[in-house]
Amino acid sequence: MSKLSDYLDNIIRAVNQHAKLLDDVSKELSKRPLKLETGELFAMLSHGFPYEEALEQMGCQNHVVRSQKLTNLLSKHSVMGLVAL
Repeated sequence: MSKLSDYLDNIIRAVNQHAKLLDDVSKELSKRPLKLETGELFAMLSHGFPYEEALEQMGCQNHVVRSQKLTNLLSKHSVMGLVAL
């Protein structure tokens, strides 16, 4: 019986540790920004810093050529398909 009691105590301890870990992960995830919020932040930033003007401010004249689709997207003040407000 004592072996069974020790075994059950170990299981209880392990379950409690896992429950604490899950609680910590849940709290951490609730504090992190969502994908949509991050996209909206990039959209607002792109509105404040148009692609071509940002290149000029950094002194870049011959920047690495990006795909035309990406250049158009950045130039029109939108990111990841979200139109900046």
